[in-house]
Amino acid sequence: MENGKEIWTSFHIHRPFVTFSPDSKSLLIESDDNTIKLWEVESGKEVKTFSGHTDNVASVSFSPDGKYLASGSDDKTVKLWEVESGKEIRTFSGHTSYVKFVSFSPDGKYLASGSDDETIKLWDVENGEEKSTFSNHTVEYSVSFSPDGKYIASDSDYYTVKLWEVESGKEIRTFSGYSGVVTSVSFSPDGKYLASGSDDKTVKLWEVDSGKKIRTFSGHTYDVKSVSFSPDSKYIASGSADGTVKLWDVETGELIYTIINGKDGEWLTYTPEGFFTGSEWATKNLVHIVDGLEVIGIDQVYDKLYRPDLVAAKMRGEDISMYAKEVNLASLVRSGSVPVVTLANLPENPTSRDITFDVCVKNTGGGIGKVNLVLNGKTIQLSEGVSSSTGQTVNFRHTITLQNGENTIEAFAYNGSGMVESRRTSNAIKWEGATSKPNLYVLTLAINKYRDKSLWLNYCVPDANAIATSFKTQEAGLYENVYVSSLQDGEVTKEGIREEFERLSNLVTADDVFVFYISGHGTTYDDGDYYYLPVNFRYTSKEEIPIQGISKNDLIENLSLIKAGKTLLMLDTCNSGAFFADSGQRGLSEKTAIDRLTRATGHATLAASSDSQSAMEGYEGHGVFTYVLLEGLKGEADSNDDGFVTLLELASYVENEVPERSYEKWGYEQVPQKDLRRQDFPIAGGL
Repeated sequence: MENGKEIWTSFHIHRPFVTFSPDSKSLLIESDDNTIKLWEVESGKEVKTFSGHTDNVASVSFSPDGKYLASGSDDKTVKLWEVESGKEIRTFSGHTSYVKFVSFSPDGKYLASGSDDETIKLWDVENGEEKSTFSNHTVEYSVSFSPDGKYIASDSDYYTVKLWEVESGKEIRTFSGYSGVVTSVSFSPDGKYLASGSDDKTVKLWEVDSGKKIRTFSGHTYDVKSVSFSPDSKYIASGSADGTVKLWDVETGELIYTIINGKDGEWLTYTPEGFFTGSEWATKNLVHIVDGLEVIGIDQVYDKLYRPDLVAAKMRGEDISMYAKEVNLASLVRSGSVPVVTLANLPENPTSRDITFDVCVKNTGGGIGKVNLVLNGKTIQLSEGVSSSTGQTVNFRHTITLQNGENTIEAFAYNGSGMVESRRTSNAIKWEGATSKPNLYVLTLAINKYRDKSLWLNYCVPDANAIATSFKTQEAGLYENVYVSSLQDGEVTKEGIREEFERLSNLVTADDVFVFYISGHGTTYDDGDYYYLPVNFRYTSKEEIPIQGISKNDLIENLSLIKAGKTLLMLDTCNSGAFFADSGQRGLSEKTAIDRLTRATGHATLAASSDSQSAMEGYEGHGVFTYVLLEGLKGEADSNDDGFVTLLELASYVENEVPERSYEKWGYEQVPQKDLRRQDFPIAGGL
């Protein structure tokens, strides 16, 4: 229960055991498919899988130098792995029942393993030999070496933790106060504290010398099965039978974030405020918010709470309360019920490529905000919002042009506050007919000379001209005709852009390809969204960005007018650190903005944000991102030498080359972002 709302998983849960890497950068989490997964702490992202056990993994442990990991399993074995390569080094066999825990000695020479066969075995890590066996030991779940190797802490008699002297075998101290079975114990790296997890759903922190309980961490909804300190002793990770891993601040007791580890590499990480990051499937299917009888999918709050940058910031110890004041999980749930959306009058077997149908939106009491239609993943905005009475249904009649083959039509609406999406209604419809060779339409926006002279740039207009010329050479290849339109400098206003999209809407057909290239100043604002700055932007404070800038919603409205089935957005914008963002916050914030933009519009996107230095100096007469794009379009990205450059090939080429070229020239990596929306089609070639 977080912020008064229950968050639950809609997949089979397991009991994850967790441990930090010595450098605090990674977490080991056992999975329910007999594997171990390595996670990056800052981003909450899965990076590696170790597989080889034939039954459930019961315990995992890093070696002190971080080079190896050990795992104990229900298959009665202990395995030693090389972390960097993921290779299995050796298997330790000898237990006659399942292995419940494993732990390295502080010097890394020995490995202790405890089993249900009532023994603890001590193994030589280097040669795999069994050094000694302690029989008739009553430890049920966990044992931990103290950092100096002098003591062992173990669960004992189910409801207590005991501290033992290794050399003499003497019991030193007992830690008691649980209402459930103790399942896991762990020393802090500085040796001052001991953490223990229990079936009473809590984690307790103890002072080793005095035996005093410092605090209790509460938040899990089922048994805590594993606890582990970070190497700097600042954090505790706890794994529970509720299917989650939680990260806690030792000093304050604050919950930092929660990880849900799904199957097949699916994952989700979220903070108590509700900000989250995760794989696409997880954000659609993994987690729901239960509020009374209403169930809200976390994908319904994606537009507000998908913030990988804030999840990472909280892990770094930064204060994100200013963002949570503006929007948080609790405020979204309280913002009003969502409408119910249905589709009506869809033809079952269309005889025409153009079909007209109704999007029906019922006000359930929370009002009706923006209403969107999604055709084959691309968003069409039908309304900015409409007044209606509770229970009233409002109909929006719309005509679309179907693509050849299977088409997916979805519709959804926001509540009146614009905070939460409704559940999406979806229908599939098929149309088969003759198609023509596509035309290519290219629209470029480029600003060198802003009205605010402090924002002037050097290469945006030349870059846009070069992109236009490059695509123009594709005429008679993939395309019947190539049409280029360009807005530059004083023409790049909100009104000018809208007028050009309206003009193109009368020309571009469903069979055509549309490329939209933007160059100038763009930035990520505090709300996590991307904004492109028009020529008449005047900076007085950062609050002017969402007011004067061209927003995600503006782009959705304009792109809604384009019928092309295949589209590509290319954003080569400079983030002016002097005005808009600390360069140290870039990277994840840019990824957040591009992910949100691409999901909202549904269009394949390639983007790179340069800093002021690279934007002013240029690379071979261009911005480095555009220079690499031009190379790729000329054929350098054609990885299979079939004469065509596909979206995936172009994106891969840009991803590999831009960081290399920028590092070579300026000593830092400019990292492009991509989200192709699972699209891949030839964009150049065939000449």
